[in-house]
Amino acid sequence: MTPNRTQPPVPRLLRRAAATRPLPARGRARIAPARRAFTFLEILVALLVALALLTSVVATFITILNLTAKSDAHLVAVANARAALETISMEIKGAALPFLGLNNPEGLFLGGDGVDNDGDELVDEEQPDGRNDDDGDWADQHAGIGAWAERPDGLGVDDLGDFGVDEDCVFNLDELAFRVAPSSGPDYDVLYRVAEFQGRERVLVRLIDNLSTSPLAYDVLSFNCLYWNPAAAAPAERWAESWSPSLNLPACVAVEITVHADAKPIESYTNGQPVRTVTERSIINIESMIP
Repeated sequence: MTPNRTQPPVPRLLRRAAATRPLPARGRARIAPARRAFTFLEILVALLVALALLTSVVATFITILNLTAKSDAHLVAVANARAALETISMEIKGAALPFLGLNNPEGLFLGGDGVDNDGDELVDEEQPDGRNDDDGDWADQHAGIGAWAERPDGLGVDDLGDFGVDEDCVFNLDELAFRVAPSSGPDYDVLYRVAEFQGRERVLVRLIDNLSTSPLAYDVLSFNCLYWNPAAAAPAERWAESWSPSLNLPACVAVEITVHADAKPIESYTNGQPVRTVTERSIINIESMIP
């Protein structure tokens, strides 16, 4: 007969210990500590601080964009004007008769840049004529420079090179036409003027033999030419604002191109309104007139 193998009785003390033993940590119920909620004032202060930081970042970003736009407009205008002036200079050097220069052919001035460039509390007061100091701040800077002096017939005569002459000018629109006699190739006639080109206004165009038209510079506010006449009776008349085909060639031509260089569109410009511009100028000798 198989013996009865029953479990030995568990002592009562051990049963009590097991009943009162604490549960393992993972089975124990946790009571999270109470958290204090944000007050309305704290939330409002946080929002105001975030808004101030965001406003500062946006303002800085807008300032950078504006400076970039102004810089880009300036660089484009400089490249625009210099490229046009280089083309004109190369052809003026080989100029031949007939030669025609029309001063402001449309009979109107286009205001100016609206800025007191010379600080005399006047705005756009000069005519771009190389003489006739309109605001009275002329100074004959060539009269004596060290051991050098201006030619006798130029002493006391306001001219293009004198300080204070033609320094704050109104805009002008001239036309320049002449025959070009290149060192190689046939002669051709060229005309420069500011006109409409493919729907765009204020474009300095180059017309060859009255057949082909090409743009030289866009957004041109002023195109002005002066012509040096060595045969003029009076020194003050040496710089002429126009030139007739009945005359011989001028000794040289002063060309000035003013281009819109503002980030604002050129269509927003009105006469005399302050506007950022770039001006490129040069005096070009006609090679056939050089002794």
